[in-house]
Amino acid sequence: MKITKIIFGILIAISSLISCNNSKKADGYGNFEATEITISAENNGKLLQFTVEEGTLLKTGDLVGVIDTVPLTLKMDQLLTSKEIVYSKSKGVLSQSSIINPVSGTVLVKYTEPNEVVSFGKPLYKIADLTTMQLRVYVSETQLANIKIGQEVTIKIDSNKAMKNYTGTISWIAAEAEFTPKIIQTKEERVNLVYAVKIDVKNDGSLKIGMPAEMWL
Repeated sequence: MKITKIIFGILIAISSLISCNNSKKADGYGNFEATEITISAENNGKLLQFTVEEGTLLKTGDLVGVIDTVPLTLKMDQLLTSKEIVYSKSKGVLSQSSIINPVSGTVLVKYTEPNEVVSFGKPLYKIADLTTMQLRVYVSETQLANIKIGQEVTIKIDSNKAMKNYTGTISWIAAEAEFTPKIIQTKEERVNLVYAVKIDVKNDGSLKIGMPAEMWL
């Protein structure tokens, strides 16, 4: 009888712990994002070479394409009578014919294909550094006093059977409040005014742009 009471007491304690854990809620909800850069053409002409593919990793300085900028309108007599002028013009054109990737990152979107004619300012592809993702969450004014830039927090995302945890660092806190965005979904009623917070999270390859996540202080 005594053993039965002990076992019953242990079960009640375990049940209480589970109930406490389930009653806890995240301190913030948001979605992952990254700084996306759209690379555009700097000259007019036919795209002779373009090796960009979506999902590939590019490094700063990689040659990813070549635009045909040979001035077809130049006349033969101009080439013969004014070589120096033609050379100076061609030199300026050829310095913008090679498409050099400006930042390291993963190609997100490819906008054009080889042999298409491009013009100045036409988007060619979009790239972003996904090695470190930024989670944008929104906190209330009462929570604002408990966070600061440089503070480490726990980030949780949905996994197969349980939540997967990451360590994040708060990198930015908005100076002004804003109305709660529609993308935020919580189990409790949303407050009217919140502050945006950005958290840097090292990406192990599982984090994607737009993926929802939770912040736990």
